[in-house]
Amino acid sequence: MSAPQLGPWKHRLTALHAELRAFLIGRARPGHTSTVFDGRVFHLRPEAYAGLRQNDRHPEAIEKAWHVFELLGRDERLAEIFPELALASLAIRTLQAGRLPAVLDTIEGIVVDEVQDLTLLELSVVVELWRRLAQRRPEPPLLLLAGDEGQTVRPSGFRWGPYKDWLSERIAPPRDYELGESLRCPANIVRTFDRAARYYRKLPREERPARQRRDSPAAPGGHLIYVATENQQQAASLIHELCEEEALVVVSLEDEVPEHIWSPALIKGLERQTVVVLNPGAVLERLDRFVSEENFAFDREDYRTEVDRLRVALSRSSETLVFLDVAPTAAQRACSLRLLGDDAVEVAPHELLNSLEQAELSLLERIQARLEEFTARIDEDPSQALQLALRARELQLRIQSLGEHIPARIAREVSRAILSATARLLVDDHPTEVDAPELQQAREAARELGLEHLRALDELVRWHRSGRTFPAALLQAACQLPDEAEWLRQALSAIAYSLHAALEHGARSPESAAVFLEDVASWLRFLDYGGNVEEAVRRLRGLAFDALLAAGNLATAEQLLEHIHPPDLLRKGRLLEARDALEEAIEVYLQAGAHTEAERVRQRLYHFRNHTLQRFRRLADQCSDPEQIPVLISMLSGAQQRLAFWYIRLCLETKHGSDDQSPLHPFLGYLEAVHAHAELLEDPELMMLGALEELSRRRHRACGAATRLLFERFGTRSMARRLLASPIGELPECSEPAVFCLAASVLETLRNCPPYQKLLAFSDHGKPTRGPAES
Repeated sequence: MSAPQLGPWKHRLTALHAELRAFLIGRARPGHTSTVFDGRVFHLRPEAYAGLRQNDRHPEAIEKAWHVFELLGRDERLAEIFPELALASLAIRTLQAGRLPAVLDTIEGIVVDEVQDLTLLELSVVVELWRRLAQRRPEPPLLLLAGDEGQTVRPSGFRWGPYKDWLSERIAPPRDYELGESLRCPANIVRTFDRAARYYRKLPREERPARQRRDSPAAPGGHLIYVATENQQQAASLIHELCEEEALVVVSLEDEVPEHIWSPALIKGLERQTVVVLNPGAVLERLDRFVSEENFAFDREDYRTEVDRLRVALSRSSETLVFLDVAPTAAQRACSLRLLGDDAVEVAPHELLNSLEQAELSLLERIQARLEEFTARIDEDPSQALQLALRARELQLRIQSLGEHIPARIAREVSRAILSATARLLVDDHPTEVDAPELQQAREAARELGLEHLRALDELVRWHRSGRTFPAALLQAACQLPDEAEWLRQALSAIAYSLHAALEHGARSPESAAVFLEDVASWLRFLDYGGNVEEAVRRLRGLAFDALLAAGNLATAEQLLEHIHPPDLLRKGRLLEARDALEEAIEVYLQAGAHTEAERVRQRLYHFRNHTLQRFRRLADQCSDPEQIPVLISMLSGAQQRLAFWYIRLCLETKHGSDDQSPLHPFLGYLEAVHAHAELLEDPELMMLGALEELSRRRHRACGAATRLLFERFGTRSMARRLLASPIGELPECSEPAVFCLAASVLETLRNCPPYQKLLAFSDHGKPTRGPAES
């Protein structure tokens, strides 16, 4: 951006970033009239932002900050520059829409530590989550926020006042609990920490963090050491030696932190026996320069964050605090010594390690120190954590080479640490790949824990190399881990949502659907699935069944259906329908309450019957000589051949007969034959109906007698249903209405069935009636 666009911010881009992050975007309150959503992030309206900063910023600075924000939004750069605020906005929109992931339903309480590093917008994610949970639960969940205004490590604009006001508006007025006692640092370090608080005096009172002095005395003691190197090379060599010490950490106050060196954000919440603060003199000199500049008002938020970061670093030591300045100026040296106070001891760089007055740690203690550092690093930097675990393994091998005993608990903890870091890198798709030697060491660590762990690691590697797709084999291997499975559980739980989505995708594929016959519930429990596991399993297996059914794999689909609990009648009906067991499908659909599906299958059954009868009729119409019958019935098989022989011969006799009564006995003989072969036929009643419809079609007066015999001798409910499923034009013309009354009594429970309504029209000697009551 050009200088005119930036205005008074042109030489203060860091301060401008802090202004936008902490106030224009960070003070947004979703759901409040002061706040709008621009498609990427929530932010304050221009008038709300101007009102918020009118006492702290010149009107031109406010105007230019808003102009820069608009330009970034127009270029779609906001999500790139403020990714955490864009993600917070997306989460809030999701929660406001009522889309709460099922895994969060079981939350009983929310605890947020270091809340001072959250902008008001980021805190709103927690607020909206609490509100959604409170709507779903009989008792609202616990909400506990802990923080210190004087320990921010990034520009957040944190002040307890506005944060409490927002909590009061959205939830309820919070209750305060103050902790004023230092439980970590000895007295000399506490005094240095308190002296650093004097830098807050340069800020307006309303911008200073509250209560930064300790009320109760700290434990006596504590060592303060000052070291100054002559050049960068000497400093690099010394820092390398310091990083090899297990009970010691080096902390840099700069934004860019080299490998093996800690940042205030990373070390916050932890403690170490010795803390070495790198280049504090340069930071203190920069703070003094901020104050002396004419436009200090622009840099106040940045200034306060610098002081907070310094005090975070000072408060991490439980025994010794070291200031290490690299080639300092006289002013920088003076700043460091002034802050350390009169209790500080100045030592030469080459004497530092001896002057720390540390007892030499044993190899076992050094392993334990590496494991403690591993625990602190694993979430923030799994790549660095893996290196710490491998260094612990090197120390373990040294102990074993000396013939000394190492407790089995420590040895297994080292193996788990190696596996845990390796799994994180593979699961998170970390930019730092696990190279072949590291992977080999991970396999050796897995082998020490047991063959199940080795198989699980191999499946994890295979899943990673295959593009992180369908995870069923990986989850099966994970569920077979007998114990100490946390190294894999914690890694996979971090991507539980994407794994569950991958399972759904796999369930929809016929190629992978069969695997859902396995113990799917165990997979979800391994991932700490927070929703209803039984419902999730039923859904996944239902999707897999649908995929198999669509692919025509009915045998596997039936096996899967047996594993769905409670029974899924609708899908059972679809399976029966796919197997052409249409009558059974109808009954199952009716049990499931799927009346539309039942009616659809009834229609399909009717068309199926018509097709079969039409096939018989075509054969009969083609036959003009009994010698042709064997050729025609060769198109059929089994018992159908024998019945077709009867049927075609019957039709031939009908064609050649002149007496209307003559076909009666052959037809009755045909019915007798169907009855005799009923056990060999898939649908004997269909064959009976065929004969009846043939009589009806030819309008024989024997129809009445045949119909009566049909119901008296072979009559069933399904027979009545089939008879009445015929179109109205094909219903027999019968002078015996009793036959239809019998059918009506059978169908008494089917009053909404269209065939029943058709029947009413023929109950009065074949004449339509005036209404259902008369019928």
